[in-house]
Amino acid sequence: MLYVGKTCYTTAYRWRQHKTEARIARNQWPLYVAMRTYGVVNFEVETVGVVRDKRQLANLERATLARFETHLLYNTAGAGAGGRKKYKSSQKGTTLTSSHKQKIGNSLKRWWAEKRGEVNDNYKSEF
Repeated sequence: MLYVGKTCYTTAYRWRQHKTEARIARNQWPLYVAMRTYGVVNFEVETVGVVRDKRQLANLERATLARFETHLLYNTAGAGAGGRKKYKSSQKGTTLTSSHKQKIGNSLKRWWAEKRGEVNDNYKSEF
């Protein structure tokens, strides 16, 4: 499963916000429920692009979301809609393959290494 989001801040800062929201359990949004269920170590965080203004940011988010089938996304509303739905009971219990868990773990290890300044920009996965 994937979540596509946009931010005017750094990816690390936005991910920290998501982890905080998941931890305090204020919302039952699909992404946060999954983070509490599977643990944040099982999520991969990537920067897909960097743009200069909010219009371009919204366009990039829409284009990225269009690349995936909606049943593969934690996103519950269209790009930039900001709408939220509660977690669907049919989505609970989705299991991750060992390969997926490994990729998520590796990505988060890389993220923490970047946060500590141990990884250079050439190591980032961006497109």
